Amino acid sequence: MDGSTAKKSASFEKLVIQNIENVNDLKAKLNEIITAGKNYEYDVSSCLKDLLKSSDQSIVFLAARAISELAKCEKKRDIYAEKEVIDTILSILNKEVTSDSVDTLIQACRALGNLCCDCDTTRKIILEKNAVETLHNVLNTCMNDTTTPIHELKVLALKTMLNYAIGGQEFSESLIKGGILEDARKVLVQSFERLQIDYHAVSTALLILSVINDNDPEFVFDAEINMAVLNILKITRNLEVSELCLEHLHTQAEHDTVKTLIAKEGGVNLVCVRIEELLQKHEDGELTADDNAVDTVMKQACDFIIIVLTGDEAMNILYNNGVGEVYMTMVKWMDSKNYQLLATSVLAIGNFARRDDYCTQMMDNKIYDKLLDIFEVYHNFSVRMQTNPDEIHPIDKSTVNKIQHASLSALRNLTVSPANKRIAAAQGRAAPLLISALPNVSDYQVAYKLLAALRMLVDGQEGVARRVAGARDALRAAARWGRAEHAGAAGEAPRLLAWTVRLLPADPALDSTVQVPHTHAHTHARWGRAEHAGAAGEAPRLLAWTVRLLPADPALDSIVQVPHTHAHTHARWGRAEHAGAAGEAPRLLAWTVRLLPADPALDSIVQVPHTHAHTHARWGRAEHAGAAGEAPRLLAWTVRLLPADPALDSIVQVPHTHAHTHARWGRAEHAGAAGEAPRLLAWTVRLLPADRALDSIVQAEGCISSLVNMLLASHSLMQNEAILSLTLISIHILKNTTDNMEMETNFVTQLIQSEIGKHVSVLIETNCAKMPLEVAENLIAFLDITSKNNTIVSDYKESKVHESLRKFVEARKNFSAELKLCIENVISIISGD
Repeated sequence: MDGSTAKKSASFEKLVIQNIENVNDLKAKLNEIITAGKNYEYDVSSCLKDLLKSSDQSIVFLAARAISELAKCEKKRDIYAEKEVIDTILSILNKEVTSDSVDTLIQACRALGNLCCDCDTTRKIILEKNAVETLHNVLNTCMNDTTTPIHELKVLALKTMLNYAIGGQEFSESLIKGGILEDARKVLVQSFERLQIDYHAVSTALLILSVINDNDPEFVFDAEINMAVLNILKITRNLEVSELCLEHLHTQAEHDTVKTLIAKEGGVNLVCVRIEELLQKHEDGELTADDNAVDTVMKQACDFIIIVLTGDEAMNILYNNGVGEVYMTMVKWMDSKNYQLLATSVLAIGNFARRDDYCTQMMDNKIYDKLLDIFEVYHNFSVRMQTNPDEIHPIDKSTVNKIQHASLSALRNLTVSPANKRIAAAQGRAAPLLISALPNVSDYQVAYKLLAALRMLVDGQEGVARRVAGARDALRAAARWGRAEHAGAAGEAPRLLAWTVRLLPADPALDSTVQVPHTHAHTHARWGRAEHAGAAGEAPRLLAWTVRLLPADPALDSIVQVPHTHAHTHARWGRAEHAGAAGEAPRLLAWTVRLLPADPALDSIVQVPHTHAHTHARWGRAEHAGAAGEAPRLLAWTVRLLPADPALDSIVQVPHTHAHTHARWGRAEHAGAAGEAPRLLAWTVRLLPADRALDSIVQAEGCISSLVNMLLASHSLMQNEAILSLTLISIHILKNTTDNMEMETNFVTQLIQSEIGKHVSVLIETNCAKMPLEVAENLIAFLDITSKNNTIVSDYKESKVHESLRKFVEARKNFSAELKLCIENVISIISGD
């Protein structure tokens, strides 16, 4: 039928309807339209609008019903979405609800609900007319009446509100202002009090809450509403209603206050019990729902448990000193054969492991050992899948990766505590397992967590650091992840390297300083390994600024020899408990040493058994952030001018080591693994003594590149780790001796290929004003050392490092005169002035 014919037919149809005088004939015509529904061809909207205003309620009933059927068709819905139609329908709904009018009201509400479906035109008219109040009144009138027609009207009013709210935030906000939340709460409370779910009313009310959540994720419902939803979850066994309850509570649990409410009211324990019941019924074949429906609810329930545990107060409530029902359930689930329960339990343990005292309890209860067992089993699954990709495996790859990721995250958290690090290292199982696993990891998230877990083990544990440095395949993997695009893995790979390198003394020439137990160097060396940022930064600085002004001749020998001098007095004060004296004594020694010519005048300072070196070493292990950071900074500035040792040679040469693995992860695309790989390498290096344990790190392809890339990490802590590690390696390698020429060439080549100059320039340019003073001083120390190599200087010049340094000095007002002098010297060398 063409357009003109259709128009004529519609006109004729209207004419037919308008000329019907017999009521029964009119009813028959309306029933014909109702039966045809969305397939009715003609536009008779003008007729139906008039019939809605009829004085005959039976005609109004049929006209409203006809519109509700026609509105199921999108095209016809647009025809009736006009103010005159909506106004007339609203006028019907504003009438008193009686046994005589209820059927007509039902059809009017159906018509309005269908007109709201995917139709913003209708929604906007309702918004303009403040029709939410009309629906609210209808709902309240029907709230306590359970008779069939009244109940049907209540459900239809709720469904109309649902279709209206789906339009977006402006519509759902008008519902909130119109009191719909209280209406929804009443619907839920009624079912809870009757201990019988009114399925249609409850599910629609929950869907309205879900839409409000979607439209405004930051909206926090009143505790009464969230409790009403939780109470429905307590009494229902219906999967669909359970899913809606969990969806709402999960979204609301993004807010800590709701997490705490759920934990206090037993919501998590309830979900744990329900999960176990559901699995048991499913295994016994007692469920009518299909596997997909069961899996969906299971996943939602498990996710709900974890998100509640991310709240600090909620986690404490659920742990309950290690005897909480939820915690005990999670420990039990660690032995489950169900993959979802197992993954949930391990993720939960990782969340419980956020307090040191909880970690200590869990370590005592062998939770750490269980986690290692789980990781080992699922890592082996992963290896088999990679080795035999065409075989049918009992578990999918994503689940294997999820469980590996979760177990590694928990292992990492459990070893944040220094006491637990020592226990894990002493047991001797974790480090070999994790190190051997690293070369076989291909998933970014797993690599990220594995590198992070290893870095935690390396921290303060020389034995673990040695294992990492000696594991060639693992180092190659770290190097690979250090090049990854994933920020996490690429960040962790160089950090692993840096943590390894930064505690390595560089050269036997330092022996008289580092080995004598009561010298400043010994103290600063220990401070350089400290956890406290201040001490760990200042210790190497003091040594560096002391040594850098002393000529390299036997005149320094006296520092270690003279047993009785005034330095002894200063050393004694350096051990004092009084903060002022204990702080000023080593500073006096340092400032004295750095200005003394290279003659026996220095002897008394270092030979006294209780000089600053000893003090700084003690502070380097201190828990106080300032002291522990400053001590190693002294060491760094000392070491940078000392000749190096073959112990670092292998870092540049050996092509096949575990360092290569870490470097590989440091280049990975996954943010976690790529971030953790370099950090693991860094933490390993800093704990290695001055022997050949470092060889494999530098020799592994990509390790130096990972550390160079970490210079541009977003956090100054990681930047500093990279600088210190590269400084220690440079001190050792850049000796310019005949027997070391090949090693030096190899190392320099790696620096140039890693674009060291560009990285330094970008680091300075992007952090001119905000770079912490400690990081700035360590960076200048690195540049001072490396600028003694002509090849590196050429790269610096090409990358305009000297220009960046000029801007650096201009932008900073807190640089000391000596630091500025050192920078000017570096600028002069690079520019060739």
